[in-house]
Amino acid sequence: MGSQTRKGAKSVDPAQRELTRRQKLWIFLEDSNSSKGAKAYCILTSLLILLNICTYMFGTLAVLREKAPFYNVLNATNSTALASGSTDAAYYLSRESKRNAKLYLLLTTQPHFILFYFDIFCFVFFSLEYFTMLICSPDKLKFARSFLAVCDVLYLVPLGLMLILYYLDRSFQGNNPDTIIGIIILQGLLAFRVLRIVRVVRHYRGFVVLVLSLRASARELLLLGVLMVLALLFFANAIFFAELLQHDTFETVFAGFWWSLVTITTIGYGDMYPKSISGYLVASLCAMAGMILVSIPIPVIANNFNTYYAFKNKKTLGGRMYWHGQPKNKNEKDEDRKFSAYMPVTVI
Repeated sequence: MGSQTRKGAKSVDPAQRELTRRQKLWIFLEDSNSSKGAKAYCILTSLLILLNICTYMFGTLAVLREKAPFYNVLNATNSTALASGSTDAAYYLSRESKRNAKLYLLLTTQPHFILFYFDIFCFVFFSLEYFTMLICSPDKLKFARSFLAVCDVLYLVPLGLMLILYYLDRSFQGNNPDTIIGIIILQGLLAFRVLRIVRVVRHYRGFVVLVLSLRASARELLLLGVLMVLALLFFANAIFFAELLQHDTFETVFAGFWWSLVTITTIGYGDMYPKSISGYLVASLCAMAGMILVSIPIPVIANNFNTYYAFKNKKTLGGRMYWHGQPKNKNEKDEDRKFSAYMPVTVI
């Protein structure tokens, strides 16, 4: 009968139905191959991230900054009053800003109102996205500890604090000299938004190959780091004693560390250089050792890169999605499984 439940039919649990909706939303946000809407959303977020980074860079141009009506601490307070009513650090920064045009511009102006309101829009948009992904994530702890989530937090928290303080207490940046330190710290943390470019480039298959190659070469890179430290210790001390009779070069061993690092990596800024025959000998050995050290991991990394790149060409990732906890194909090789499950996103 029509009113009877068909035999063998299973009732759908409301909790399971809710989990399915969360899972679909998670896939929509994470895998832009899941639908055309997901692909359009991926393009939108990528454009917003790029524009957000560009607004931060354009915000450092003097022509795109305007006088802040409440940044009065450097203009309305003289050095004597500032010294008596503030900490030494605040006094130093306020005094230094008189000679440092960049610091003065940062403390006495604010970005153009268009850039400012675009920052607010990006803050609201990416905050909603972050908390939505956190709620829908099958493994919330794993998501919160992921590199991309940490980058989002490093961007959202400082910007959120700036906006909250701006609207709750518009005089916090102007009447108390000690807030100069807080302003500089928050402005410095806002620079972490450039790390979010990883969210854009992760959609390219070549980037996935590069990351996996570096992961597979972790031991070789660690060995390179150990050898680099040993070389720095040796050549920093060697150049210090080789130039001991020269009064104007390598005053400390720590100066030798900087010179050794620049020489070993074959950069050679030229800000420090030996002037004695013994110094020339040490410098020659340091340069040759640097060429050998730098070339050690290259064959291993290149081999791993070729392995993953060849595998990438024969494997299509589009539409493949491993939800956390989803069983994987038992017949799939470990190499295939690692590459397929590494980054469940669009690849081009």
